[in-house]
Amino acid sequence: MKGRMNFNKLIQIWGIIFLIGIGGSIVAIDIIDSYRDFHFRADQMRADYTARQKQIIKHEVERVVDMIRYEKSQSERIAKSEIKARIYEAYAIAQNIYQKNKNAKSKEEIQKLIRPKYDKLDEGPEVLKRLLRISGAAPEPEAKPKVYLDTSRSYINEDNAWVVRGTIRVPEDRLWKMEPTLKFAAETGSGKTVDWEIKPILNCTVDHKLIVIEPGIREAVFEGMSIVDTHPAPTRDSTVKVILRNVSKTD
Repeated sequence: MKGRMNFNKLIQIWGIIFLIGIGGSIVAIDIIDSYRDFHFRADQMRADYTARQKQIIKHEVERVVDMIRYEKSQSERIAKSEIKARIYEAYAIAQNIYQKNKNAKSKEEIQKLIRPKYDKLDEGPEVLKRLLRISGAAPEPEAKPKVYLDTSRSYINEDNAWVVRGTIRVPEDRLWKMEPTLKFAAETGSGKTVDWEIKPILNCTVDHKLIVIEPGIREAVFEGMSIVDTHPAPTRDSTVKVILRNVSKTD
C-alpha cells in the first residue's frame, strides 16, 4: 500500500515538472519571438529613417544646385551688361576725342590719342579693335525692347512644365512685334531652345508666336508654359531664360 502511494506521488511530481517545463518553453519561445520582432521593427525603423534623411538631403542639394545655377546665370547676365556698358563708354570717349580734334589733328594723330600705348591690336573683342581704328562718326547703338522675368510668378507646375511670366519694355512709341523664346540655361553657350505656348496677360496680344504691342504702350506682360516633351534635361535640374527674337517695329 505504501509503495503504491509513493508511486502516485512520483507521478504527481513528474506531472508538475512536465507542466512547468511546458510553461517555461512557451515563455521562452514567446520571449525569443518578441526579441526577434523587436529587432526586425528596429531595423525597419532605422532603414525608413535613413531613406527619409537621404531624400531630404537630396532635395536640399537639388535646391542649392538650382539656386547656384540661377545665381550664376544672373551673374553672367549682369557681367555682360557691365561689359556692354563699358564698351559704350569707351566708344563715347573715343568719339569725344575724335570730335574735339578732327579739325585740328590728322587721322594718324587722333588714332595715337585713342590707341593704347601698345600696338598689339590682333587680340580682344572686334568691337574694341574697331574703336581703336576709328576713322569717323558712327551711329549710336539702337535701343531695343527688353524682357524681364518675374521670378515670383514663375514656377514648375504639377506636370513638370515651366510656367514663366515676363514683362517686355519697349524703348519707343511704335507698333512692336517680337517672338519670346524660352531657353534652358547652360553653363556655356546660349542654351537649348524649348517649345512653349504663350498667352497675353496685360497690354499686348499674341499673333501666332509673336507678341504684339500697340503704339502708346511701353510695357506689356505675357505668360508662357513649356512643352515638357521638348525639354533637353529634367525640369527640376534646370533654370530657364527668355530672349526676344524677330523683333520688328513700324510707325
